[in-house]
Amino acid sequence: MKFRHNKKRNTALIYEMLVKELTKSIINDKTGPKNSISVLFKKYFNKKTALGEENIIYSSLTESRTLGKETFKEVLNNAKLQYDKLDKKQIFNSQTKLINEINNLIGKDFWNNFVKDYQWTATISQVLDQSSTPKTQVILEKKLVELAQPGEEKNVFPKINKLTVKNFINKFNETYKDTLTERQQHLLNKFILSTNDGLELKASIYEEIESVRASLKETINSTKEKTLVENINRVLSKLDLYKENKVTKQTVFEILQMQALAEELKQ
Repeated sequence: MKFRHNKKRNTALIYEMLVKELTKSIINDKTGPKNSISVLFKKYFNKKTALGEENIIYSSLTESRTLGKETFKEVLNNAKLQYDKLDKKQIFNSQTKLINEINNLIGKDFWNNFVKDYQWTATISQVLDQSSTPKTQVILEKKLVELAQPGEEKNVFPKINKLTVKNFINKFNETYKDTLTERQQHLLNKFILSTNDGLELKASIYEEIESVRASLKETINSTKEKTLVENINRVLSKLDLYKENKVTKQTVFEILQMQALAEELKQ
């Protein structure tokens, strides 16, 4: 049985497409679009907005895919109760404003962005909406539970609860606060918390690349030492390669080194 779905009215899909668009703008060094998208995130997806509250529920379900069938069903039931309390009119109006801003600032090609797990996110939207007939609703919920299970089988990370992760990051930041810069700690935190798709980590990586690039170019403009300029240009060439390569532990490690280099040269 096929179900029609309007992706322009799916808050989680819009959020994921904006992340992809932000990543592309960072890779292509387009400051204007990057700034515009950042403004949209702050305006529509902070925790106090209607779309921000809705997106948190989507994220919670996605994060629960690896908790096992029974636990996932409990999370789903709770998600439906929370979703039922949201102001649907406010969500619709916010979506309308966001759609118009996206069309004006980014263009209608934005809606052609590929979302890796489209079926999953679309099914969540249909389940939470609860506007289908009882039969269809049951079919949709069973489908969602089935879609959640492959994530459990493919999961290669140990099951660690949020409190454990939070405590680890707090201890990590406390231990290395005097040896790592704030930007280095931020990048490492993103790496530790990165999900399977790693979209936020990739966006952070590309953002740090551009920050390091700008800092190194400032150094070039302010020095007359030929050897230093040549070495910095080698680093800049290395930065260009990261745009084409997959993000790995080695990538994060090398970016951390370059952050330290840029900071040292600045001082």
